[in-house]
Amino acid sequence: MFNMSVFHCGTSYIISIFSEFHRLHICMCVNLRNTLICLVLSNF
Repeated sequence: MFNMSVFHCGTSYIISIFSEFHRLHICMCVNLRNTLICLVLSNF
């Protein structure tokens, strides 16, 4: 089972996905010169 929370962070969005094993922080949707940049940060 996953729980997802969306936080607005400046020009990007931080999506926190909680699972029973670990938590994932995904910072994505950064618009730079009309180019979509996705950054994935994982916390185990």
